[in-house]
Amino acid sequence: MNRVTTDKVYAATDFSTVSARGVWHRPNDTGTETSASGVCDVLDKLQRAGVNLVFLETFYHGMAAFRSNYVPYNSGLAAFSYGEYEDYLSCFVAEAEKRGIEVHAWVEDFYVGVNENYFTRTFPDWIMLTDTGGVRQNEGKDYGGYIFLDPTNKDVTDYLTKFYDELLTKHPKVAGLNLDYIRYPVTDRNTDAGHTKSAISAFCSQHGISGQFDSASFANYVSENGLYSAWVDFRANAVTEFVAGVFDMVKTSHRDKLLSTAIFPETQESYDKKKQDFRKWIDCGYLDIVTPMAYYDDNSTLKSELTKMLASCDSCYCYVGLSSTYHGLTGSKVLSQVDVCSQSGVDGFVFFGSKSVLEGKNGQDYVTLLNGKFGAVSADLPHSAKISFYDKFVAPLADYLVSHGEAANDVATLTEQ
Repeated sequence: MNRVTTDKVYAATDFSTVSARGVWHRPNDTGTETSASGVCDVLDKLQRAGVNLVFLETFYHGMAAFRSNYVPYNSGLAAFSYGEYEDYLSCFVAEAEKRGIEVHAWVEDFYVGVNENYFTRTFPDWIMLTDTGGVRQNEGKDYGGYIFLDPTNKDVTDYLTKFYDELLTKHPKVAGLNLDYIRYPVTDRNTDAGHTKSAISAFCSQHGISGQFDSASFANYVSENGLYSAWVDFRANAVTEFVAGVFDMVKTSHRDKLLSTAIFPETQESYDKKKQDFRKWIDCGYLDIVTPMAYYDDNSTLKSELTKMLASCDSCYCYVGLSSTYHGLTGSKVLSQVDVCSQSGVDGFVFFGSKSVLEGKNGQDYVTLLNGKFGAVSADLPHSAKISFYDKFVAPLADYLVSHGEAANDVATLTEQ
């Protein structure tokens, strides 16, 4: 199967014409999206800020922002009515389209919350275990420990893939999936994770290891036999296989949809501590867009990290995650970070998160600030500009060549990409 190519047609050197100006948005994070009119008010503000892309949180804490057959509808959103719309997601996507804002579903793949929920009650064997057999990970200690699903369990990965297929089928105007928590908990040798029956069995089979292990005895065996690096590789490969499976589903059943992921810019640390081999995902062509979380307050550090990231992003778009509004930086500093992104040659930016943009922080009015720089939505999204270029120029040329019997093989290759 051929990948929908994302070779860059336009260089986003001027964020006023072709660029992604995005936000990650958590439903009703401001407490005002309790009705359709409340959703519209939020979207009006985002439009005024020049936002043309929203990664809308659609799977979080083990709940969905729409009515699904796989995942319970978010209990907070279920208390509200969105008028003519069936659920929150339907309302948000339809109203965003009216304002020229593209919506992608932001999904927290393996993270399912901090409290007991549908997954812990219904599928206890799917929950990731620590090296001492606990279900609560060292990451998120302030919340009692995060709860993760096990990426090595095929029942887990099949279930999530079917859930995402349902999402894109029921909501065809959602433009793609933004994969987050597409990783293991942040761990090291001293606080390791992933020691489930499924993972232990598969690893032992792969390495010809016999014997019966629980979480603790397996952790000891790995350590005492010099297998820790192999154990890291095994888990990283499990995450990569899931990304490949989601990619195949999207490009087979929803060819017009885009796949993106939130990643950490530090390559080796991401691999070692999170089992996230995002370089391989890019090299294999699994991603249309990467959104590296470049959450640095210092502009020189931001520029340095972007330079490193861009070296590996020739085959996909790079929309950089910024936290300058979340950290409450001054207006001038926020704009300077946007300028650093533009000067670095990335294709756009995404603020984490929308609440800080909408409400401001430390007395900053970011909506007015961004409106002063960009005005209302006017820029073309780089990936949409590519599609527009294809429709306007490449497709007519291909049709002409075919009708005249010229370069048939080349045309066939071009049109199937």
